[in-house]
Amino acid sequence: RTRRTRPKLSVALSTSPKDYLVSRTLLVEDVRKPKDLVHRLEGIGKVGEYLHVIRPLIYVLAIRKWGNRAWRPWIISLIIELLSRYIAYYYYTTRIPGGHRWLSTLEKEEQMRRLRQLWYYLLRGPLYEKFTKIYINGFCDTVSTKPLISLLGSVLRDYQPLWENIHYYTSS
Repeated sequence: RTRRTRPKLSVALSTSPKDYLVSRTLLVEDVRKPKDLVHRLEGIGKVGEYLHVIRPLIYVLAIRKWGNRAWRPWIISLIIELLSRYIAYYYYTTRIPGGHRWLSTLEKEEQMRRLRQLWYYLLRGPLYEKFTKIYINGFCDTVSTKPLISLLGSVLRDYQPLWENIHYYTSS
């Protein structure tokens, strides 16, 4: 009917079922305790992690003092974030044998998540109001007359009030 040929059974089962199941089974050494999933931080590594944790609190306190449109809270938050990332990078390269190559999968994913969140600074506070918003509006105006691309512009315009007026968990 479809004129496809099926592989012979001997080719499909080149290994025994037992070998196949053993290859898919987790062994005791494959399972790690929760405390072994990440490296234990000491000294400056803890300082970097503490900075990352208290950064949102400092940002909110700075907004309460200087206002939502002021540059100071945004700059303070960015400096704390960059300092935290630098300290983590320094700690991992100097204190862990093998540096970043020997981070666990969980640690690598967390570092990548934090790096991606740096892009949210473009959608925050005075930088957004002075620069990013102008470029987004200009882009939407430019593509509004072009077929297919205008769809992207209209989606951006639809979402613009959401990220301007609604506080989301990554906005601090």
